[in-house]
Amino acid sequence: MRDLLVVGIVLIGSLYALRYPWFGIMLWTWVSLMNPHALAYGFARDFPVAAIVAIATLIGVLTTKERQNPFAQSPAVWLLLFMGWICITYPFSYNVEGSTEMFSKVMKVDLMILVALTLLKTRRHIEFFVWVVVCSLGFYGVKGGIFTIMTGGNYRVWGPGGFIGGNNEIALALIVVIPLMRYLQLQATNRWVRHGFTAAMLLSAAAALGSHSRGALLAIAAMAVYLWLKSPKKWGLACFCRSRAYCWSSSCPKTGRIGCIRSARTRRMLRRWGASTPGGLPSTSPGHTSPGPVSTCIRR
Repeated sequence: MRDLLVVGIVLIGSLYALRYPWFGIMLWTWVSLMNPHALAYGFARDFPVAAIVAIATLIGVLTTKERQNPFAQSPAVWLLLFMGWICITYPFSYNVEGSTEMFSKVMKVDLMILVALTLLKTRRHIEFFVWVVVCSLGFYGVKGGIFTIMTGGNYRVWGPGGFIGGNNEIALALIVVIPLMRYLQLQATNRWVRHGFTAAMLLSAAAALGSHSRGALLAIAAMAVYLWLKSPKKWGLACFCRSRAYCWSSSCPKTGRIGCIRSARTRRMLRRWGASTPGGLPSTSPGHTSPGPVSTCIRR
């Protein structure tokens, strides 16, 4: 049933993209970020969903009049120059054969970015695009956050596959999407929608921490500081963040990669950066820097 649903949405959406190519960008973004075919169990897992949507969108770009010159602004020019530089350096890489797959992926993504810059030109397009990104990644943020809370953070949160398949990658994606959730929350007029975004942001942060990514911990701390600086309710937000940080530091695994954050050296670094909780992190034995045995990991 999932296979038929995913393939059906892709095929119908691709036909619509022939007439309205900007919709193809939305569909391609959804397929690329959420990887809905990875949630299926049959033929849809190997179905070229992204390729079909991309081809339909490119055909639509050639036939539509609702497009603009993407190179009117400097970012697109710099992106094109960067793509050219990649093409120049690719034949001289140490492992050309091993670099081919990643080279192909990067070129496809950059090409679709240029297509998006060509087609997305109104506020309605941009907000629709933000909704697609938030819903695609927020699905795994909410799901991973619930999983982290239910298991007490003892297991890692993994991505659906592709570019965000690893724990570090999915954590970075969730941290990036939290400010976009905040933007949509500020635009919402319905009270329940705003509350829903609050829950989604908290669960996405929990999922990022549940990935056991040390880089994600530093990134989410930096993002929290920035949100605190921009918030009109600084004292309330500061107390909430500190209490959540204390709860996390008390319940995080004592072993594994995330466990090394509890070392004395890292605690001193956190204090230096102003990211320590009230009273400091729970104490550990002096000089404990060994990450210990890796905890059991499962894929969602």
